Amino acid sequence: MMDHTASVVRFLKNKHIEAPEEWITACIQFVQGSELQGNDANVGQLCPHILVQWLLTEELGMDEIKVKKSFRISASQFYGISVAPDRSYKERQEYRILRIEMDSKNENLTNAGVTSNKWIIRHMRLILIHL
Repeated sequence: MMDHTASVVRFLKNKHIEAPEEWITACIQFVQGSELQGNDANVGQLCPHILVQWLLTEELGMDEIKVKKSFRISASQFYGISVAPDRSYKERQEYRILRIEMDSKNENLTNAGVTSNKWIIRHMRLILIHL
């Protein structure tokens, strides 16, 4: 049982989950008793069931979640986080307007004719997510 607990703790840490050891021990006993019908399962079978139980638990009864003071972020590209100054934004807008005026010649336009189909409003689904 103790080697199962250490392996499950390692598995959960790989998933960035920190859980109290008492909860993990109780969860291992619960999973072996109910979902695996009392069979002594190996850690490979046990870990996915423990993860599902973690996702289903209500964390109100657990100890407070510890937030680490430092963390690492990796970015694949450079992203501008600061707000662009008004002057540079204004210059880009003027350049964009100038480019549109230069490209707005009617050389590339053709008359496609009038379409007889009316535009139909399609129903969309709205999903509301509460965090």
